Amino acid sequence: MALHENIPARAFRLVATFAVLLTLAGAAGCGGSEEPSVPGGQASVVFHTPGGDATLSVQVARTSAERTLGLMNRSSLEAGHGMIFVWDQPTSSTFWMKNTLIPLSVAFIDGDGTIIDIQQMQPLTTDPHAPGQDYLYAVEANQGYYSEHGITPGSKVEIRGI
Repeated sequence: MALHENIPARAFRLVATFAVLLTLAGAAGCGGSEEPSVPGGQASVVFHTPGGDATLSVQVARTSAERTLGLMNRSSLEAGHGMIFVWDQPTSSTFWMKNTLIPLSVAFIDGDGTIIDIQQMQPLTTDPHAPGQDYLYAVEANQGYYSEHGITPGSKVEIRGI
């Protein structure tokens, strides 16, 4: 005897249809976005420079799983958007571009909100990227974002929403 034999046929079809729709919605991403989503919320990073402030809207990668996924498998990154990687304590973690399809720049930021290094990262490479000293945050943006906005090592950063 199958488990569904005691359930009226109509109810069984309704439940089965619902289960199939949920499965398809999950496989399709169900958010209307073609890009993979990363849980963790949204925040903004304000870079203070002599030429004025520049604000980047960022997804937050706080957990190990979120930081590992990062911006992998995305075909593009909207201008003025990026991702902030957050640790609870200073880290020396290394970045790479495995399965990352777009060129990125990464700014490494210490606990005082000072950029200690900015590096250029090429798509689909496993070259290690780290600033040579511990940092608390890393912010990835489209390659060229930092230079276009006059953001350099030593620039101060204000992180909002994390």
